[in-house]
Amino acid sequence: ELQPLLADALGADRCRIVAATTQNPAVVGGDGRLNRDLLQQLGPLTVHLPPVRRRKEELPVLAAFFLRAHTPEGETVPRLPQETAARLRAYHWPGNLRQLETIVKYLLAKRAGEAIRSDLLPGFIRRDPSPVATSATPAGNLEQEEIALTLKETGQNRGLTAALLGLTRRELA
Repeated sequence: ELQPLLADALGADRCRIVAATTQNPAVVGGDGRLNRDLLQQLGPLTVHLPPVRRRKEELPVLAAFFLRAHTPEGETVPRLPQETAARLRAYHWPGNLRQLETIVKYLLAKRAGEAIRSDLLPGFIRRDPSPVATSATPAGNLEQEEIALTLKETGQNRGLTAALLGLTRRELA
């Protein structure tokens, strides 16, 4: 039984819980950071999805999904030319799916026409895709020049810059 939010009584409603983590649930549950009862309830159906950077062949399909999901109703969904798809596959994707979705939204806002041209991609994707580690922080995986150029491209919008780079605003600082 469960009690829905703002309800006065328990009910026999059915619910489905979907949980995601970047850590191994068995390890986190074993050291007490995850409730063991919850782990047992979630355990029967575990789906392991590798990060996007290990599934680069799927990037065009994932980008097309986000293009369909975020194209305003009544507008034609733009296509993703092979050159643009190749640039997406070449990037290292530290921010995983959230970063890809943010970039697709960015591209939809910048596009003009029926295709997402590769020159519309943020500069950090158009340039050399290999990350350079400069410190132990997530932002340390990006060159300061890459961050500066992305800030310039976004008109100094730190929130958008962080989202495009797959970081939080705090990590960008």
